[in-house]
Amino acid sequence: MKTKRVKTFKQAEWFNEEIKNSIQYRNMYHSKKDWINFKKWRNKTTSLIFNAKKEYYQNAITSSKNSKELWNHIKELNPKEDNIFPPKMQYENQTVYNNQDIVNTLNVHFSSVAEKLIGNNTSDMDFSMLQNFTSEKLKKTENFHLKLISIGEVCSQLKHLNINKSAGLDGIGPKFLKLSAEIISPSLTFLINKSITSNRFPQKLKLARVTAIHKGGPRDIPSNYRPISILNTISKIFERHVCTQLYEFLNNKKLLHIAQSGFRQGHSCQTALTKLIDEWLKYLDNGEIVGTVFLDF
Repeated sequence: MKTKRVKTFKQAEWFNEEIKNSIQYRNMYHSKKDWINFKKWRNKTTSLIFNAKKEYYQNAITSSKNSKELWNHIKELNPKEDNIFPPKMQYENQTVYNNQDIVNTLNVHFSSVAEKLIGNNTSDMDFSMLQNFTSEKLKKTENFHLKLISIGEVCSQLKHLNINKSAGLDGIGPKFLKLSAEIISPSLTFLINKSITSNRFPQKLKLARVTAIHKGGPRDIPSNYRPISILNTISKIFERHVCTQLYEFLNNKKLLHIAQSGFRQGHSCQTALTKLIDEWLKYLDNGEIVGTVFLDF
């Protein structure tokens, strides 16, 4: 049997039949004597494409369900070559050119940032206020105990994984885990509970696939990159189990400050901003001056 390889081309979502027909008419008039007709259909095609793109991206941005989807559409409008591998990297008075040395240099920089920021200041830190706060909220006999997880809970979490997320170093993506949830949940439950009872978290689940994102400035300076770490998907099942119980404990014991909006259910940036604006307006209405200091950690 004779076979033939055919290349497929994915058409842009804003492309429509009217644009296709207009392009065909435009391409019909390619000789000098047809210049007037060519110009007419060229301008019409350009106008159709512009309006189609405008309508598509306006609807896409307005209907975006999350920030990732929104930024994907924005990047389509303004594409940039973000993943350019730098030819060299400078770090601590040394310059490396080999690709492996470059990624190792970035890894050393990322892993040492926290240590350099903290330095030797930890020994001088006063935790007495925090200790007094917790002692007022908790009795001496009250401690946090991590409960074991059930097969049903593991299976449910596997089935609710976002298949659009990337895989970690193990290469096992969330789609595979979601499809095999019923089969692997008993074994995964055993491993998680074993980790809880032994008070040890598997070292291999701590390993992450790190992507260096260029923030701006010279590309050969490590501090101009931001690391994005992708952990193995299985570790996220364990993390959610711990997070759910720990958050419930902190919430029930009122150990979270009322003004904390980050990483809390029912709270967001809008919650913090609403409170701030309300406070500012109260002071301004009383004829006072408002000064604000923003800290970014």
